[in-house]
Amino acid sequence: MNFFANFRLGPRLALSFGITVALTIIMAVFSLNRMSAIQGNLVTLNENGVVSLQGLGEIRYALQRIRRAELMGVLSNDADELNQSLNTINEARTKTLPDGRKLYEPSISSDEERKLYERLSQQIDQYLAGVDRTVALAKGGNAEEASKMVRHAQHDAFTALDTMITD
Repeated sequence: MNFFANFRLGPRLALSFGITVALTIIMAVFSLNRMSAIQGNLVTLNENGVVSLQGLGEIRYALQRIRRAELMGVLSNDADELNQSLNTINEARTKTLPDGRKLYEPSISSDEERKLYERLSQQIDQYLAGVDRTVALAKGGNAEEASKMVRHAQHDAFTALDTMITD
């Protein structure tokens, strides 16, 4: 410390300023390094995370359309309303749901996520088989049985699917 006290004021200020500049440069280099790592994580999140959320959103939207149309079909009083519901179900099954799956599947990045998606796919298939049974009952004129199925078994299946997607 005595060494530093022997300097005049000008050299002491210059040395202090030099140390401050050196520390600032070290902090800037470290900060740039960390910001680069954050940028890499954001790119990964944007490429994978956002796309997977969009895909799951499409799948969920398709299932909700199918559920609404299934309910409307069971509640319908005439063949035209039932056919309109069937058209909505078919459109959601053949376009919206496959589009969501195509969007989501490439974003699966881990084995655990793949297993969850396989379970989700199985539950979707089971739910859609129930939709087919409900629609067949409604088309066959068995409105009471179709109504019972849509309020109980299909409700439980849809709720489980929706919970699986949102969790």
